[in-house]
Amino acid sequence: MKPAKEVNEYIVLVYRVALMMLLYSVSRIAFYLFNIGFFPNVTFSGFLTIMKGGLMFDISALLYINMLYLLLYLLPFRFKFKSAYQSMLKWLFLISNSLGLAANVFDFIYYRFTLKRTTWSIFDIFKNEDNMPGLWIRFLYDYWYAFLFWIVVVLLMYFLYDALKPKPMRIKSPWLYGLCSLLFLGIFAGLAIVGIRGGYRHSTRPINMSNSGKFVNSPEEMAIVLNTPFSVLRTFGKKTFELTSYIPEEQLDEIFTPEYHLSSGDSAFNKMNVVVIILESFNREHSAYLNPHLDKGNYKGYTPFLDSLMQHSLTFSNAFANGRKSIDAMPSILASFPALVQPYISSEYSSNKINGLAGLLNDCGYHSSFFHGAPNGSMGFDAIARLTGFDHYYGKTEFGNDREFDGYW
Repeated sequence: MKPAKEVNEYIVLVYRVALMMLLYSVSRIAFYLFNIGFFPNVTFSGFLTIMKGGLMFDISALLYINMLYLLLYLLPFRFKFKSAYQSMLKWLFLISNSLGLAANVFDFIYYRFTLKRTTWSIFDIFKNEDNMPGLWIRFLYDYWYAFLFWIVVVLLMYFLYDALKPKPMRIKSPWLYGLCSLLFLGIFAGLAIVGIRGGYRHSTRPINMSNSGKFVNSPEEMAIVLNTPFSVLRTFGKKTFELTSYIPEEQLDEIFTPEYHLSSGDSAFNKMNVVVIILESFNREHSAYLNPHLDKGNYKGYTPFLDSLMQHSLTFSNAFANGRKSIDAMPSILASFPALVQPYISSEYSSNKINGLAGLLNDCGYHSSFFHGAPNGSMGFDAIARLTGFDHYYGKTEFGNDREFDGYW
């Protein structure tokens, strides 16, 4: 066998991360091909966008999985080049990433039953199963072709791992080598934080499953963008909704139902313009129009313009909070999702298909756009805008005039 080529230790590290990125992309293509019948509307250009978007989630997942490996690899000491240490690093890399690839391959099949990427909740589902070994054996028997795919990619990883062999920087002084290594360790740590978060802007929250929505045309395609290790790790420790039943549905409908059925005698749908203004840290107490009883009827409020609009508009005075944080705003206001145990955007249900105001109006022939003055990706609003049915999203990037930006939103 041809001996491995010795190159700079940091080039070798970049190569090995790139190798895993390639294998994750191959797994994404395989996931799509294994389940192509569930994605009939994916076009070639759409699939290229999905592949591009998936890289962000692959980088994040790989950094999570290889965190220990990267730390041990980047230690500022020369003993790390000894064969025993390098062998330990190799097996740590192979075992960690084999498990990550196994999770991806598992969803080649399991997706057909759940129609979403597997999340941490799977451990709750199967925690009381006494026959897990038997179930796994049956799974491998019935879906041997998926298991064969995993064997192939693991073997590729095994043989390609040693294609390049790391050698230390050409610095004779141990002290100077250590200082330079610490510098590179700091650089890689900074890049790792950016990779895990999915961006470097201070206004951008760490990416979660809902961020995949901005790369697709329909919610079910989010499963192609995501990878299973990311979905499992990002839902670790997240509370899930417990199914409860306090009163039979039939009895509840007799007491109250929010559904309103139009009769044939109702007037035709009037296609008027619909504008929804979302304000941060705002409540009905700021409005003089909604509080005529304050200050003995002399309350001036803080929203004179909105008050003037309300005098000529359909106004709902019984206004109550449906969320408590910025991240709750769009699901609460535009899709009627209350903030329960977990914000919808960061929950494992964020890839579910939902009916938002924009989507419902689009069915009536409307064109919809969402405008947000923050950098694109902030709060995942661009992704949730697409999931709730908006045709277009216009953020700070599309506005195109940074002179008007004060650094906040």
